[in-house]
Amino acid sequence: MNKLCGAQGEIVNFPFKDVHDIFYNQNGIEIEIKEGNLYVGVDDEAKLDEAKELAHLHLFAWSLRQNIKVGVDFNHTWKTNAQGNQDNFLDLHDNVRVVDHLQIQTVTHQVSIKGSALIVTQEMHDSASPANDTSMVNKALKDKTLKNALRYFSEEVVDDDRPLYGIYKALEVIAHHLGGGRDGWRQLGVLAGQNEVFVTDVKQTTQLQRHAVTPAHRRLTDDECKERAKILIHAYANSLP
Repeated sequence: MNKLCGAQGEIVNFPFKDVHDIFYNQNGIEIEIKEGNLYVGVDDEAKLDEAKELAHLHLFAWSLRQNIKVGVDFNHTWKTNAQGNQDNFLDLHDNVRVVDHLQIQTVTHQVSIKGSALIVTQEMHDSASPANDTSMVNKALKDKTLKNALRYFSEEVVDDDRPLYGIYKALEVIAHHLGGGRDGWRQLGVLAGQNEVFVTDVKQTTQLQRHAVTPAHRRLTDDECKERAKILIHAYANSLP
């Protein structure tokens, strides 16, 4: 990476260590994935925070597509000095915690993430680069509603023990944008080519984690809610120019 300054960090829970790709290189910002690490570089130091945010957004979209929760802490930064050499800095914070590394199993395409086995298909491996999420990211950069939905789903739904509230938040932000109330949820179903029951079953089920006392009933399993949420988020994204 030939940039004046930048930052890097390990992608936590990323199972495809062999992926190497410069998947973004525009407007003086470059983002690269290599050996399980994420690198952002900029020509102008003032753009570094923007570059980090863009990298996080790519991971949000990647998590939605691959259904694997990932994250990155950019704790290593560098800057080119007056002599043309790189000065490197490692940021250590009190809240930084040790994270277990991935354990690659002997079984083909099986990895262990946070102690739970995950079967990784050949299709998932072949599409492992965040470059495959460019279209989704470009839309999210122009649409705050989609950006928030991706963040909620990535941070609070994928690989979460109690995903229902995160599912509600991800869909509610879209429904609110589409008009709010029952009509907003109905419109979200229309975008996906589904009837109102398809959406209300998700909404009913997610009420179980939103309120201590609720008249809602479980209509779907957590996994069914996740899959319907992904369908609805993609439908909203596809409706954007």
